[in-house]
Amino acid sequence: MKTKTMYVADDGTPFNTEKECILYEKSMNKYVVLCDDKESYLLTVRETFNDEPSAKRFISNRLHDCYERGITGNFKLVHLNSTVEFKSTELAHFVPAHYNIDGDKLNEVFQKAKIRNIL
Repeated sequence: MKTKTMYVADDGTPFNTEKECILYEKSMNKYVVLCDDKESYLLTVRETFNDEPSAKRFISNRLHDCYERGITGNFKLVHLNSTVEFKSTELAHFVPAHYNIDGDKLNEVFQKAKIRNIL
């Protein structure tokens, strides 16, 4: 009797080799951040990150940019086939002389993005 080993990714995608499966899982584990602003919807920035801290740092910097320009930014965070949409005003608020980012709300956005949408 001959047996065949099959590798299956977390989302159910089958592979013939372990290497293919690992590469696929790594590619699916990326964080994609899309952001634009109300002034120029045509200028959408799309960045891809391999880890959560890098994505959080990028979002924090973009929130600061929104404050500097006096605009409301629209954001999308895509991770594990989940998309979370939010506005810059939901994660930060103006205080005298700077923009204060709510770390708890930022963490909530990332927790929502980690929920897998498996069909």
